[in-house]
Amino acid sequence: MYKVTNLVYLAGNTTFTWDLGVIAFLFFAAFFYGLNVGSSRMVTFLVSLYFAVILLEYAPYIDRFLGTFVGFQRIAVETGIFVVVALVLFLLISGSALRSALRAPKKEESRWWHLLLLGFVTTGVFTASVLAFFPESYYNNLSVITRELFIFNNAIFWWSLAGILSFVILRKTKKET
Repeated sequence: MYKVTNLVYLAGNTTFTWDLGVIAFLFFAAFFYGLNVGSSRMVTFLVSLYFAVILLEYAPYIDRFLGTFVGFQRIAVETGIFVVVALVLFLLISGSALRSALRAPKKEESRWWHLLLLGFVTTGVFTASVLAFFPESYYNNLSVITRELFIFNNAIFWWSLAGILSFVILRKTKKET
């Protein structure tokens, strides 16, 4: 079982590396995107990430296609496909009845901490999903805190669960207002 004290120790003994810089950039980009479009669109994008993960995991023949690429080329192609599928799904969901069924707060109703929470969770799901494409031999090139938070300990599951819990929190706080 992973202890919170281990995470605190890692955070205190971690130098700022390129991978942490990319993750910090993604978080701030997601937060500022949320400020511009509101939490409704952030929830829609998070749902599109979930669908993209599922589609790529179970897409027939994807392994055969990706087998034609080697090393970083494979990672880049797989990440590119993931991003394109997520964006296409986002555009499709944005205009569908599913978006209204999610009942996320509108831009005007969004609180700053809603956007902070959604930015954090969206970045976590996205980062854990993309890092899952990397071969295990590459993990040593990443910082310890990146490996612990986004790769090991069933990270994709926990980030996905955090996203679902954020939906519950957003819905509950929306009803209170």
